[in-house]
Amino acid sequence: TVNSSLDINEVYERLSEEVGKLIPFDRISVAIIDPTLGVTKPTYIAGTDVAGRRPGDSIPLGGTLTEEVARTRSPKMLVADSEADLRQRFPGLVPAYRAGLRSFLGVPLIDRDSVIGVLQIRSKRPGVYGQQHLDLAERVGNQIAGAIANAQLYEQTRQAEESERQRSEELGGLLKVSSILAQPGNFESKASPVMEELARIAGAESAAFRVPEAGGLRRFGTTGEPPEGTSIVPYDENIPALVYRDKETLVINDYSNHPLSVGYHVQRGVKSIMAAPIISGESVVGVVIVNSFDHNHFTPERVSLVLRIINGLGSLFETARLEDERAQAEQESRESETRFRQISENMREVVFLLDHGDYEVLYVNDTFEEIWGQPCEGLYENPMLWIDAVHPDDRYRVDAALDNQLSTGEFEEEFRIIRPDGTTRWIFHRAFPILNEAGEIYRIVGIAEDITERKETQERLQETARLATIGELAAGVAHEINNPLTSVLGYSEMVLNNKLPEEVAGDIQTIYDEAQRAAKIVQNLLFFARRRDTEKQYLDLNSVLIRSLEMKSYDFKVSNIEVVSQLSPEIRRTMIDEHQMVQVFLNILTNAEQAIHKTRGRGQIGVCTAISDDGIKITIKDDGPGIPSENLHRIFEPFFTTKEVGQGTGLGLSISYGIIKQHGGDIWAESVEGESTTFHITLPVVVPDEIMVFRSPTSASRINTTRHLLVVDDEPHIRDLLRKYLETERYTVDLAEDGQEAWRKIQNIKYDCILLDLKMPGMSGQELYQLIQGISEPLASKVVFITGDTVSPETSSFLDSAGNPVLTKPFSIRELEEEVLRAVLKSDELAASIMPDRPVEQSNGRDMS
Repeated sequence: TVNSSLDINEVYERLSEEVGKLIPFDRISVAIIDPTLGVTKPTYIAGTDVAGRRPGDSIPLGGTLTEEVARTRSPKMLVADSEADLRQRFPGLVPAYRAGLRSFLGVPLIDRDSVIGVLQIRSKRPGVYGQQHLDLAERVGNQIAGAIANAQLYEQTRQAEESERQRSEELGGLLKVSSILAQPGNFESKASPVMEELARIAGAESAAFRVPEAGGLRRFGTTGEPPEGTSIVPYDENIPALVYRDKETLVINDYSNHPLSVGYHVQRGVKSIMAAPIISGESVVGVVIVNSFDHNHFTPERVSLVLRIINGLGSLFETARLEDERAQAEQESRESETRFRQISENMREVVFLLDHGDYEVLYVNDTFEEIWGQPCEGLYENPMLWIDAVHPDDRYRVDAALDNQLSTGEFEEEFRIIRPDGTTRWIFHRAFPILNEAGEIYRIVGIAEDITERKETQERLQETARLATIGELAAGVAHEINNPLTSVLGYSEMVLNNKLPEEVAGDIQTIYDEAQRAAKIVQNLLFFARRRDTEKQYLDLNSVLIRSLEMKSYDFKVSNIEVVSQLSPEIRRTMIDEHQMVQVFLNILTNAEQAIHKTRGRGQIGVCTAISDDGIKITIKDDGPGIPSENLHRIFEPFFTTKEVGQGTGLGLSISYGIIKQHGGDIWAESVEGESTTFHITLPVVVPDEIMVFRSPTSASRINTTRHLLVVDDEPHIRDLLRKYLETERYTVDLAEDGQEAWRKIQNIKYDCILLDLKMPGMSGQELYQLIQGISEPLASKVVFITGDTVSPETSSFLDSAGNPVLTKPFSIRELEEEVLRAVLKSDELAASIMPDRPVEQSNGRDMS
């Protein structure tokens, strides 16, 4: 549920709620680390207040538990014995100790192999936390790090887009006002259109502009105002005069109750007013009054936007009025152009002015050189220079927009350009017409903005969401297939245990083998969803890579491919799943071998391992045909392949992607089309915490007395399969098709083991398990869960908290036999003596990179 939202506040609230169900705390916070400033900033806090530790505060990293967790990239647990002890070890925790907090957990939040922050969990009870709490906190941190990073990225993008929208609206308003004032005609005729534009920007019903005269402030330009309004207001106690005198903006969001309200405005329905002075130099040249029929209309954001427009009006209005008074049209044009340059030369956007008749460039600011990478002089000489840089795939849209501009003067389009250095930039281009006295287009003014960073951010968000959706879809398909596969594998395995004619046995074996093949495909789909457990061992990665190369040696020899290996002897052992890692290497090597053989007939593959800052880096490079740029970003998608039908499933690289991510690493590809392809893999160095003992039943541990079992599953074929097999093993078996039927039987019959499907209509397996816990913890410990859903966070979280054994569909008869035997032996005092120890290495490890 935490990963399902991009709203950062919702992510934090869900985090607090979910952690509270698992770990007791009096205070929880998320601290984001700023390594450049050496500080940490709490972005979310819930629970006990701590002095100097509020959301948004910048806290030095030095001397904090957060610094220790981030530096070691591992979770930490601390019990504070005294303030003096803390002052020596972690002085940054002293304020928390003084607030009554005594137990501390810190978990690193790692995204894309970088520590972005620390999850902090605190309690007032000394020694309340144990290793299980630390493990739970670490799992929570692993699950939420990506969600927090994505939510932060989403929030930054949203804020950037909002900022860009406001800036575009402000810029558009200024340009529109500039174009109005630049048009022929006297100043008074332009004031009302300016007020109309200002009212539009403010979302208000009316606006008026008043200028100072001997008898008061005269209404000089207006929009939406009734003709009976006062033409001149005296310099006494009224809103325009107050603003004019004090040179300060006045905002009234409850106008009818204000002591300076005017009756006819109240009768018109005015409920909010904003009045601001227009200042040029040291003088107030006028007052703008904007009226709204809504209470509380003028929010701080709206006031800020309107003021930015109004602040640009002072010099514009004053210049226009002086030009009108002097009746010098030529001077008016020069003054307006000067003001326009003052604005445009300090803008990040390209600002241009064109003659509509011959498309001559009258003006362009220096930003053109920064974005297009070409001198402004070239554009003055060749007005079409900018369009020559447009990406070929976007040219037709730009040409169509230009055709429209010739007739309407308007242009609005997003497109790419290719700079002289070969780099590509995204451009947002907007233009609108300037009319002469006859209402004809004679000039075009516009802007062009570099939006490359915004586009890249949007694409990263979309790609993340798309891959997540594909993964969930693959997992859902796998879950649905697992049910029938369980029946096919189980029945065929049971039949094969009987004496059959050789021909029949061969056919049944084929059915079993093909079902196993289908099960492997399902397993591969679950690998892409990145939720399947791994079986890790402490191994030398070089030896695993050598084994993979040996497995491909014959293919390389036949395809005339030379392998050049540079394996660093300094590579340390780490916790990896050998079979999965071999699968990754074989997928990459096989793709390289096939590509070289098909296109060139001979070639070379280079394999290199090295120590990196983050752990271990593996590079596999081939001199094959390369990957087209339009396909490079899709190669890790499931079922994406460029091979002919029947020559590939399109799952190899997507599986490899999931395996590497499960190992805490990263994988990506670079390619030069026609020359080479290079795959890069990074893995952390992880060592095992401890060796644990795993007990496995053997054939010597079979039960000679009859035990009573209950099978609960809504799939009739699976119920029948389990009953038939278990009865051959001398168990007494009862069946239940749903939770309600099972609950009735459990209350009347004593069972030695319950095989319980998690997902059923009506009462779910989880709900039934909770009922069993309520009446008998020993019986609950003998429940063996059956599930085909190992992907959803809800299922994984429940299974982790329950701690009971799990049969994952499709399972084998041997797996079924072992889990049932373990369950019925739980109550047997002789279980330990008949179950010999079989040591295996624990899969969980401690990150040492």
